[in-house]
Amino acid sequence: MSASKSLNNEEQKNPLFTPLLDTEKIPIIDGKDNFGAQSKDAQFLVNKIFFGSLVGILHSDKNLIKTPINIETWRAPISNEMANGSSMRWRAYKTASLYKRVVDFGLHNKDCYAVIDMNGLQVKLTMSFSAANKIMIETEIMNRDRKIYSADMPCFGLSFGLDALYDTIRYYGNINGEAYADRKESCIIGRACEKVEDQGLPYIRPQETGNKTDMRCLAIVNKEGKGLRITTDTIFEASVLKWSCHELENAWHQSDLPHHSYNIVRILHGSCGIGGDDTWGAPVHKEYLYYGPQAKWRVMIELI
Repeated sequence: MSASKSLNNEEQKNPLFTPLLDTEKIPIIDGKDNFGAQSKDAQFLVNKIFFGSLVGILHSDKNLIKTPINIETWRAPISNEMANGSSMRWRAYKTASLYKRVVDFGLHNKDCYAVIDMNGLQVKLTMSFSAANKIMIETEIMNRDRKIYSADMPCFGLSFGLDALYDTIRYYGNINGEAYADRKESCIIGRACEKVEDQGLPYIRPQETGNKTDMRCLAIVNKEGKGLRITTDTIFEASVLKWSCHELENAWHQSDLPHHSYNIVRILHGSCGIGGDDTWGAPVHKEYLYYGPQAKWRVMIELI
């Protein structure tokens, strides 16, 4: 694919995003270790001690999510990034993606919040719920230690494990294969329906793959068409793969990748371009570097 100018997520608002109004929000129960809420069809659980994030979406007595909805700041390095030094420049974001601690949490009106520290990168997560089975998660970068973290970053967003029974994705965004900020000119905006097992490319050495750009909406559903519908208040990026970014990074061959009973959903405010002028040191063009959200960023997850 040839390069094209990336959409500015701070300016490109998503027309499909509808925020929760205060009148729609349901009360949150304050427990010893968790916050909880119950809608007409589901229960929601937020762990306030270890993760500070959503750990349970219970529907029909089953938890849809198999790993918590966590902040994501990493992607598996590609050959270009290992050659041009980006993966080393970003190394603190790798640690941030893996190791977190909650430094503050609480309730404010009908919202619960947690401030999460990742060794000098502090992010506030604020969550609210509606009786119509909707979850709104607001992220805000509160502090970034410039002695530890580079100004640009690989990506920023949320990721979680979703039960593998939800094996089909329906989306409205760039179609015709994977895309990145500087590799999407051959894509067109449209609607598509695909299987999770067909996502990504089987590179000889596993690496970042399967990203989709200029997304307006993403639904991950089972054979009955039930599942989750996701939008954000900006045009966003997303992928649904069988493996996490860390598992892709650690594998030397496709046969080294593990088998799970869940898939990894990644919802991103944005990500860095992948370069590709050559594979022996050329950096990503400056206009395709990614610096993270400059304001609060909201994600809506809806049971369908």
